[in-house]
Amino acid sequence: MRQHERGDAEIRRWLFVGAASLFAAGSAGLGAYVFRVSSPSDGERAVVYLSPAASADVHARPDLVVSVFRTQSKRVEEVALETYVAGVVAGEMPASFSPEALKAQAVAARTYAVYRLGLAGTAAAKSALRDDDWDQVYHDETVRRGKWGEAYPTYDEKVWAAVRATEGEILTYNGAPAETLYFAVSNGQTDDARDVFGGDRPYLRSVPSPWDREAPTYHKVFRFPRPEAAKKLEVSADELAQVAILEETAGKQVKRIRIGSREWNGKEVSRRLGLPSATFRLRVEGDAVVVDTYGQGHGVGMSQWGAERLARGGKTYEAILAYYYPATALARIGSSGSVATRESPRTP
Repeated sequence: MRQHERGDAEIRRWLFVGAASLFAAGSAGLGAYVFRVSSPSDGERAVVYLSPAASADVHARPDLVVSVFRTQSKRVEEVALETYVAGVVAGEMPASFSPEALKAQAVAARTYAVYRLGLAGTAAAKSALRDDDWDQVYHDETVRRGKWGEAYPTYDEKVWAAVRATEGEILTYNGAPAETLYFAVSNGQTDDARDVFGGDRPYLRSVPSPWDREAPTYHKVFRFPRPEAAKKLEVSADELAQVAILEETAGKQVKRIRIGSREWNGKEVSRRLGLPSATFRLRVEGDAVVVDTYGQGHGVGMSQWGAERLARGGKTYEAILAYYYPATALARIGSSGSVATRESPRTP
């Protein structure tokens, strides 16, 4: 999942195959969101309610599909929802991770797709999820066989076990699907969505994630020739020695920085220099600019490395999700049109 901002136009690019619409459930009396989703297998239109008041525990529809844009072939494929979730788990998280971490990833990936369905409304009916990190990285069976080699049977079963164990489960906030952002490694704590992407999401707040400091990719060092760095940052080579961090986010990422005569957003500096995160320190050493970075990804939501460390420590996927997405509730999409919610452990 790439670290970038998504505007309204990009949000509308997410849709399940078939006609989908989002409207207030006033007539249902649930005070919830309602999705109408058509099934391409039988043409039947299912009505899926998301409500904290729902109580029946039902299984997810296996025939719901998502439309996936394959970036290499430039074709759109229809993929069963749970098959899509398995492909995202395989593409976004190492299969060597613990079962509970993989389950947490499965729920986050499924929820994120359903969240985008809700925001898509009736616009752009032929839109599709990209299979790369612009949306969620999706690896189909062919890709998985290629990258795992002889380990394919073991890893594929491990991924599918996580998907089956969480089938149909999503995270909700106030009865609606949550925007379950996730990333690779934090700088030691996650960040507030409002600082990084804008907009207030009470369940995407900064929380400590000290386990991430143990990750192999936690700290990296980049060196740039001074002329190259000066060109990328649109300052003179001499100005590169004049660096001042003006503001940090709640999660200690660089929010505003002054380099010479220029003031930058921290994310823009990260993008221009090709850094893995916006937590960085820049200094000049002779003819080179040296940048230390901490963490990998946008820093909002669930840290995948943190999820793995919590899982190794004996925490369940419910506890992991509750920690990184506070104030959310687990729910299961139901074929009868209801969603059962259940309490989740609130601390790891």
